[in-house]
Amino acid sequence: MRMTTQVLGIFNATEYKQLKQNDMKFYYNISAALLAVAMLSAAASCSKQETPSLSEEPSAAQTVTLTASMELPDSGTKTSLNLADNKVLWSTGDKISVFFSDNTANNEFTLSSVAGTETGSFTGTAPDPVPSTFYAVYPYNSGTTISGSTVTLNFPYEQNYNSAGGFNINTNPAVAYTTSGGNLEFKNLCGVLKLSLTGTATIDYIDLTGVDNLSGTATVSMNYGSEGPTVTMTGTNSFDKSLGLYIDPPVTLDPVTPKDFYIVVPPTDKGFRVTVYEELSFTDALTKTSSTSINRNKIRPMPPITYVADTPIDLSAAGTANCYIPSTGAGIYIFKANVMGNGTAGIISGGNFPTSDAAISPVSASLLWEDVPGLISAVELVTEGSEKYVSFIASKSILKGNAVIAVYEGPSATGPVLWSWHIWCTDQPTDQAYKNAADKTFTLLDRNLGATSNSSAGGESSYGLHYQWGRKDPFQRTPINLAAENKTDAATNGNINYSIAHPNVFIIASSDWLSAKNDYLWGNPQGYNTTYTASKSIYDPCPPGYMVAPRDTWTRFDNGGNFTPNAKGSFSNGYNFFLQGTSGSTTWYPAAGWRGCLDGSLYNSGPYGDWSSSPYSSSRGGAGCLNFSSSYVDPLSSGNRAGGFSVRCSRVL
Repeated sequence: MRMTTQVLGIFNATEYKQLKQNDMKFYYNISAALLAVAMLSAAASCSKQETPSLSEEPSAAQTVTLTASMELPDSGTKTSLNLADNKVLWSTGDKISVFFSDNTANNEFTLSSVAGTETGSFTGTAPDPVPSTFYAVYPYNSGTTISGSTVTLNFPYEQNYNSAGGFNINTNPAVAYTTSGGNLEFKNLCGVLKLSLTGTATIDYIDLTGVDNLSGTATVSMNYGSEGPTVTMTGTNSFDKSLGLYIDPPVTLDPVTPKDFYIVVPPTDKGFRVTVYEELSFTDALTKTSSTSINRNKIRPMPPITYVADTPIDLSAAGTANCYIPSTGAGIYIFKANVMGNGTAGIISGGNFPTSDAAISPVSASLLWEDVPGLISAVELVTEGSEKYVSFIASKSILKGNAVIAVYEGPSATGPVLWSWHIWCTDQPTDQAYKNAADKTFTLLDRNLGATSNSSAGGESSYGLHYQWGRKDPFQRTPINLAAENKTDAATNGNINYSIAHPNVFIIASSDWLSAKNDYLWGNPQGYNTTYTASKSIYDPCPPGYMVAPRDTWTRFDNGGNFTPNAKGSFSNGYNFFLQGTSGSTTWYPAAGWRGCLDGSLYNSGPYGDWSSSPYSSSRGGAGCLNFSSSYVDPLSSGNRAGGFSVRCSRVL
């Protein structure tokens, strides 16, 4: 269908069948006695069966032709359009799904009238007689189903550019139901995004990524009124937040005259990211974000865009680390991919790290996981001179969350993982000045590592991620990702090399995930001694310039050592602890749960806490942490290193 829609009317008469009875002849050439017996037998038979014993044939089907029209387009709406007047026109090959009455059979009807008209005729098979109630969905898809009056259909991830303007056949979904006249009047389910581009580049792909799903499974209640149908996006696949327009053959933009591109988009009011790619490239692209709404049956033009490829933002320019925050906005980001963590400065003497050189030589890169679908895209390993970089696209203003990107020894994400990095998509955290009970000062970030909110109002978004003590890679809280997560035991794989090659495998143990204890992993081997100054190690999980906070950071949180919270207000799934005294500025520490050391399971009941960089003592396999519940606070507590706790990052000491 180009951009038009029509209604269906029934023209075929019902076929009838006639049952013919044969004349029967009776011959009488028997004795009077036998005749009497025969008459008695016949009488008995008639008394038991008054109708013929015949098998019933199924109800007949018939070929019918239905008339279909699309609602008149609202201001600027198009589907596969006549650009002169924005009308939707039926196209050769258009097909619709028709569901009759309460029958769930998906009947295929095909355009049988002349194409290029606003009202079309569709021919297919219907029950005889035709029910008075039936529903239709454009375009036809064998996977479209109905239950009661709710239709389930699929919005494709891919659309194809129409060089004649508008968009292609089967792109713009619509639904209809019978009116009193027996016709079908289709209603558009989607709106249309119009991009007007100028420039000199040749482009072959446009990607949309939204906060809401933009493709995948959807449901529509057919009990809608004059206001039109409402779409509910129900898909759970990772690609459902994205939608792609393929431009084949590629289009070369004009520096003066805009080229228009139309993309059919489900209604959304939460904004989206648009990325325009140059021909045969993942790194030459322009990314924009929009908070505009897409409304049903409307065209939404974005302001005209002059295509100029983004200049990649180097997240590692101020120093390398195991975590980066792409907080500048939408665009292409890069970071050095041939350096472990913070480089040779992070290899601590005596630490027994299995490397004396922080250099690696990866061959490929890939997204390992993301907790928000569509958060990260276009991950690629690129070479610039003697340096290798990971390149990716993110947009913190639209989507916030966490991801892990890995580099590999082999091509196409094959072979061992050589290293991996946490990508923390959040607004840039701010520094907060702490003063502990000994008046020692620290500067910490305003949220847990991985959190996208720094207040109690943020709920789950303030919790952050979980870490096994000494490991650089985070573990998730998202239930769907927890279910897919792998686990192993420390007796088999409790070593540093395994943890590097398997950043998403939780290593289970009764106390320490390492089979051989190592107090140096987070750069603070004598952290139980508060006079010792820690350093940032190559396994530290914090962003450039920050490291895991030392054990004595929180000693003011327990109100003078009596284990009662020095906080503003009472416990409310966390505390707003005072930063420097018993009043003044506060910082939010949520009850973020923890991951069990024996099974890796997520526990959302107390106690709660944040790891420090400090071993608990020189002789035990635990590690220091802040520990609190709804009734007490212990800033010098300890936990099993195989457990997964939150992390709060401090400025490098």
